[in-house]
Amino acid sequence: MGTRSAHIDPKLDEALHAAVETCRDALVDYRAGILDDDGLRRVLVGAGIVRAPDEVWLLDLDSDRWWRYDGVALAAIDASATNGAVGRLRDVIHELGRDAGAASEREDQPR
Repeated sequence: MGTRSAHIDPKLDEALHAAVETCRDALVDYRAGILDDDGLRRVLVGAGIVRAPDEVWLLDLDSDRWWRYDGVALAAIDASATNGAVGRLRDVIHELGRDAGAASEREDQPR
């Protein structure tokens, strides 16, 4: 189970980019209050699984990579396969986590 770059079929590349774009849109909706925590997670899970004819791709925002499963093994694919868009999403998610933590701390302080 190693990390590698992938030469990606153009149709699959388009699907991976669409998945990342869906995640980005969901994060915008979350920040705007349109999606709650559960809604965000549902969208991210739905978008983070991309099926191709002979494999399944899983988006791992935390580690900045796609995982490719071919029915036998998982292989980590560098985010460069999607031009770093996954890394930018990961940064936004971490920022949201910090924002949520800061908001929670503010709520815990006496007024």
